[in-house]
Amino acid sequence: MITHAVLRFRARRTTVDPRSDALPAVLVTDGLNGWTRNPMYVGMVLVLLGHAVGRRSTSAILPGVAFVAWLELSQIPAEEDLLSDTFGCEYRRYAGRVRRWV
Repeated sequence: MITHAVLRFRARRTTVDPRSDALPAVLVTDGLNGWTRNPMYVGMVLVLLGHAVGRRSTSAILPGVAFVAWLELSQIPAEEDLLSDTFGCEYRRYAGRVRRWV
């Protein structure tokens, strides 16, 4: 999931981190991004949860919970603001029809 999304962004010659100095050149809305606005983050969370399941440890879920909280409070809002500023109505329409997570 993560690799597929990154390769799709690279093929479109746009950044995977819209907060970086390289502004996004294209709004990717197809493929996995047609199901979730954050397929890379969903993949990362699934890896963390898979690790917790593999360890059979409820405490191993905590890093996944902390990661989601950080994404929700810091990373994603900054990215969404930048995408809205860059792509305007196109991004807002996309955000209105595709959920942030799943």
